[in-house]
Amino acid sequence: MTNPFLQVRVLIVVLACMIATTAQATQTQATILNGCLATPGTTIILAGCDATTAPFGTLLASLSAPYVLPTGTSSGTLVSAVYREAGGTLDFYYQIKNNTTSTNCGNGGGQPACDPISRETDIDFSTFITNLAFRTDGGLTGGLFVNGTVPPVTGDRNSPTGNIIGFSFSPPDSAKVLPGSSSNVLIISTNATNFKAGSTTVIDGSAITVAAFGPAPAPTTTPTGTPPTNTPTNTPTNTPTNTPTNTPAGVATNTPTNTPTTAVAVVPTLNESGMLIFGLLIATSGLLLLVRRR
Repeated sequence: MTNPFLQVRVLIVVLACMIATTAQATQTQATILNGCLATPGTTIILAGCDATTAPFGTLLASLSAPYVLPTGTSSGTLVSAVYREAGGTLDFYYQIKNNTTSTNCGNGGGQPACDPISRETDIDFSTFITNLAFRTDGGLTGGLFVNGTVPPVTGDRNSPTGNIIGFSFSPPDSAKVLPGSSSNVLIISTNATNFKAGSTTVIDGSAITVAAFGPAPAPTTTPTGTPPTNTPTNTPTNTPTNTPTNTPAGVATNTPTNTPTTAVAVVPTLNESGMLIFGLLIATSGLLLLVRRR
């Protein structure tokens, strides 16, 4: 006679494996169409990572940040935005628009032509899955981005922390973002569901860091059943509001006005994977009750 307890134990192990596999698959759903996975320490040739046909998703925030390189040999605008995909994960978009003039270039009178842009980097992506891509149809965003003409050559992620994502426009030198041109829209697709203020560094030979966006961990929530604490009611109201910013030298101060100071939570929904896990747990509980009755 088959031992019913042994059968139930085997079934429980199988169900646990299915639940773990389903949960892992849910956590790794963080890819935009044709995106290329970037893990810490990798460099990717981005020619095959064209996401032009992918949906844009829902626009959550955007920013246009002007910059001037410290050498005065290049100036332009870094446009950044955050889009939420249908599955709830976030994609971070960036585009470089390189001007034809700057402080020390392009103005005639013996000044040289301005420098092309060779690279840009974005932070902080250290704890997130990242897929890199670009798209050529920025003009479809209604004026936020443009149809850039300069694709990135490679994308990379530093090691060991993986907090910095970079896009390079060389070699060769002719592939850089020349004065008067714009890059394709650069995309970092993540498994993050929240975002915060971040930064992007634009590089030619010198570098300038400007405000942008980056992913944020999910906020910690307090259970609703937690008993209230005895908070004093006589809280002083004269809290000073003029907090100094102390912005470091060389960093642009144009902080986005529509950027939340705390992580912006995207409300999760119960997808098919969650329903499957819930159903498996109910099935396991029913089997345990059946064995106990026997």
